[in-house]
Amino acid sequence: MISDTAAPYTILLPPGWVRMRVDESIQERFDALIDDVARRAPKDRQTPLRSLLGRTAQHAIDTARDRGALDVIVSLASVDDLPIPVSIATFSVPPPASDGRSPLEMLVGLANAGSRAIEIDGLAAIRRSVDVPATDDAPAYRTVSYVCHVPWLEEWLLFGASILTSDEPGFDEVLNALESLIDAMMSTVRFRREEGDA
Repeated sequence: MISDTAAPYTILLPPGWVRMRVDESIQERFDALIDDVARRAPKDRQTPLRSLLGRTAQHAIDTARDRGALDVIVSLASVDDLPIPVSIATFSVPPPASDGRSPLEMLVGLANAGSRAIEIDGLAAIRRSVDVPATDDAPAYRTVSYVCHVPWLEEWLLFGASILTSDEPGFDEVLNALESLIDAMMSTVRFRREEGDA
């Protein structure tokens, strides 16, 4: 499901995922969606499901707002009564200093240890993954970032995925599966070619 957005691309989302513009009405829209999902659950599961989905969405919304994201993607689906702990936010970023370099050379300059070159909609991009430890204010998470230059839009875009992590036995397999899911979703990104493209 894809909602209204300011970011200049389309993406295919799995069932139960939503994408929304980060603006003053995002909280109200997410609350309405979560209420709708919870209302369709069995009566004894409605309150805990609303709470779980609310916490997951709230973290994504707060982070996206704080960082000035254009839009945010979260899952309102659940597996074994647990929400899928993933969100993706899109950012328009200032271009790196060119110093006479081409956009491709600037992109390569953004790479660091652990980065790898990929393609998004036929364009060169840099993908990197970093594990961030828990703090007093936030749980541990893995961030997966994708940076690319869209020449016909004259924009640099950053897609930042966040996966909450856990010390639970076997969670490494879940984490790797979620990272693969994000990569699969990113492979469906198509950038707007003309004004009004959907």
